[in-house]
Amino acid sequence: MTYYGGLVNTHILFCITFFIFVLSNFSFPLTFGFWPEMLVVTGLAIVSYIDIIVILISGVFSLASNLIFFTKVFFGIVTEYLVKYIDLTKNEIFLFGNLVFYDILFGLRPNVYLVFIENPVNFLLTALCYTN
Repeated sequence: MTYYGGLVNTHILFCITFFIFVLSNFSFPLTFGFWPEMLVVTGLAIVSYIDIIVILISGVFSLASNLIFFTKVFFGIVTEYLVKYIDLTKNEIFLFGNLVFYDILFGLRPNVYLVFIENPVNFLLTALCYTN
């Protein structure tokens, strides 16, 4: 027997967690993937505008493919097996919760991890002669 409406009707907590990961994957603001993407784009603004256009176009395709994947999985057809059984253990739920917490924390406070890469980036920029 198949059910329509997807996993959203049966596994709502997993759907919310996975949606936050999908948002982070295409560099949505206030997630971990946003700040590195902005650093790459602003760094490329110094070098080439064509590279920025290519990255932004690929970002649009990434956004579309991630959202299509999410809607197919979580709003598509569900079999009886997925309705009866939960595949996540308590340890996995705890792990997903921690990953979502750090994803949002690093999205809101990027200086927590940007401090660690400041010296290597400055060294590379000095070595490549892109600084004044």
